[in-house]
Amino acid sequence: MATREIINQRPVMSGVVAVVATVIALGAIFFTRSSDDAYKPAQAYFTVDDGRTYFADDVTRLPPFDRNGQEAVQCYLFRCGETRFVGYLMKLPPPVKQEMEAYAAAGREYPGLNPMAMVKKPGDKEWVSAGSAVGSTLMQVRCPNRPDLIAELVLP
Repeated sequence: MATREIINQRPVMSGVVAVVATVIALGAIFFTRSSDDAYKPAQAYFTVDDGRTYFADDVTRLPPFDRNGQEAVQCYLFRCGETRFVGYLMKLPPPVKQEMEAYAAAGREYPGLNPMAMVKKPGDKEWVSAGSAVGSTLMQVRCPNRPDLIAELVLP
């Protein structure tokens, strides 16, 4: 018997099966999106020399911070094949850093990247707002030798 004939002969049962399947699918989507088991790295990469070298440190350190007398800023490491490189650097203006420190002191987690954060490519002189069009484009890192490919973010 064809599927269409079964559906036509038992419309109520077919409706129940469709509703149950939809509920199961929506539950699976909700569960995977709201899981507290999502990977949250304990460390992030930072640099004191404009991305030439980098080191891993506690992800809760807010850049810039002092490391052995040098200003450390966060750096985002990417990979294209076997090649790893720093895609961009990030630091917080003093008022934004103070706001985020207040969140941490109150035991709250800041809700993501602040659009007032400042970003730049290694070697650039000027920092730009992460929330600007230029900043947004700068954070879309592509492979140096294959600009048609998006680089893969590397976590510590």
